[in-house]
Amino acid sequence: MMTTYLWLYGDWVQRDDFNFWAVDVFTLVASLFLIIVLQNMLIAFMSGVYEEAKIKGRQTLLRHRAIIIADYEALHHIHYWNHEPDPKHIYYFGQSKTIEEWYDSRKHDRGAIYKGFEEKSTFTKYIFKERNYDKHSIWVYEDNIESEIEKIKIMKNDLNDKIENLITKLNEKKKNNNEINIGKLEILKNLELK
Repeated sequence: MMTTYLWLYGDWVQRDDFNFWAVDVFTLVASLFLIIVLQNMLIAFMSGVYEEAKIKGRQTLLRHRAIIIADYEALHHIHYWNHEPDPKHIYYFGQSKTIEEWYDSRKHDRGAIYKGFEEKSTFTKYIFKERNYDKHSIWVYEDNIESEIEKIKIMKNDLNDKIENLITKLNEKKKNNNEINIGKLEILKNLELK
């Protein structure tokens, strides 16, 4: 027991007296064993404290909840009244005079409900009228539209002429290629015959 006490406080007199490797190993193993045992004891003590605090906290919480519930139940019967339950059915008693008035006012609406929507959606009722808002526009057009149209027509005619020229050139090249191919075939036939 005394040796353990001295090991814990760092007095290694017994170890210093013996100069043998077994004593060093025994000292190391005993030190580790004591440290592990003491740490486990400390952890067990601390966990017991936490468990105890948890239990006391839970009891306090339940006590406060019980007090609040008891206060609410005590107030409920004194200060509040019982509400009437909601009815299962709602009954409407119409007066015959108002029903007859409504029926008379709706006599002319005997058609389909969606009839008015169909009339609004068709374009026969609302014809598109073309209007020119250029007089009131904030944009100022300095270009004459007719001259622009003439320029575009001229460009179109030029482009058509160029396309026709390209087509004729392509046809001429095809004819030339055909003539060259025919000439090559004739030369090959002449060579084969010789």
